[in-house]
Amino acid sequence: MNPPIARFAQPLSLPYRPPYAWQGVLGFLAHRHTLGVEHVDNSNYARALEWMHEGAPLTGWLSVAHEPDDGMLSLTLSPGLQPAAQALLGQAMRVFGTQCDPVPVDAHLGEMAVGQPGMRVPGAFDGFEIAVRAIAGQQISVRNARGILARLSQRHGAAVPDAPHGLAHAFPSAQRIARLSLEDVITCGLIRIRAEAILSIAREIEAGRLDLHPRTPRDATLAALRAIRGVGAWTVQYVAMRALNEPDAMPAGDAVLKKRLGMADAKALDAHARRWSPWRAYATVHVWRRDEADKA
Repeated sequence: MNPPIARFAQPLSLPYRPPYAWQGVLGFLAHRHTLGVEHVDNSNYARALEWMHEGAPLTGWLSVAHEPDDGMLSLTLSPGLQPAAQALLGQAMRVFGTQCDPVPVDAHLGEMAVGQPGMRVPGAFDGFEIAVRAIAGQQISVRNARGILARLSQRHGAAVPDAPHGLAHAFPSAQRIARLSLEDVITCGLIRIRAEAILSIAREIEAGRLDLHPRTPRDATLAALRAIRGVGAWTVQYVAMRALNEPDAMPAGDAVLKKRLGMADAKALDAHARRWSPWRAYATVHVWRRDEADKA
């Protein structure tokens, strides 16, 4: 039986600017969650995590819940992550977009935002994880991509014992992946060129030549990603959206966007999407969520 969350730590507060589309954010994360790493239910998001703190890795789990009467989210950390509480609080603010003012975003997007006012673009606790997700998901179903990510995490992620909700392993860090052989990555279900791309990104991060964090120079970071074989424009923009918190990023030529918006090709999609700038990332998430809800 899972231990009650309240045993582990007192929650930390993440005030937000209303409205906040908590169910929309949970739905986005649930559609993409990695088994054994993340858990999403009707009211909470939880995940196992390995986090570098003062040069040493910490492991544990965290949980985020909505407190609508107080206009905030609450972040609970397991004891293993408590030493990094302030850093994780700041990262959770970026992941869940609590500093976003949704009113001008929704006003700019107009009817698109009516169904989910206050929608955020969910970010990342680790930019490398977002890059791996993007590469693993190229030209395959979300379900198959989630299977690859679960195998990668189970085989190569840090173990997180005594976590609730069936959480067992953290998503493997770039440093862990960089030490693997190409065959180790391929046997998780990836074709060679994608496995090579993931290893290249991991090794660039480990060498200090690449940092997928919002604080890094954006243009130089995206250019460095583009230079890696197997990393295309869609992947670069997905990383910009979710790892670098770029509000105007939009995955180039995205198949769902083209289909839902009736666009014949990437050029037509790009021209159509200019009306949403500088909030194209938010528009993208709205379209994806509508598509996912219609298929549920």
